[in-house]
Amino acid sequence: MLIHPITFLSLCIFSLTCFAQDDQVQLQFVSFPKSAKAEPVELLIGDGKTMSIELPTNCLSPVYKVNRLNAWVLGKSSTGADGEFVFETYGKTASLASAKQLILVIRQGAKDSDGFK
Repeated sequence: MLIHPITFLSLCIFSLTCFAQDDQVQLQFVSFPKSAKAEPVELLIGDGKTMSIELPTNCLSPVYKVNRLNAWVLGKSSTGADGEFVFETYGKTASLASAKQLILVIRQGAKDSDGFK
């Protein structure tokens, strides 16, 4: 049985698209207790790359689509004296196998920089 070249090409593109989507994860966040002084929080999404995220306390955050990593790390980025990327970790958790993940962030102090669990 012969497959038409266009059909074969369509199947290849469909397969690649499905494979590429498996590397994407949908993350949502919720945090406790409520922070009186909300600070910008960033999600580390790659080597020297971050994404600003919301950590609401009374509802779920927006959905963030990111590439799958082994761990989710929250914190704040800056540039060191030598011009290098520096990331202060507030909290870290292992990534799950699921394509949709909900991360519960528990603040350990009055400020986000006091750490997360």
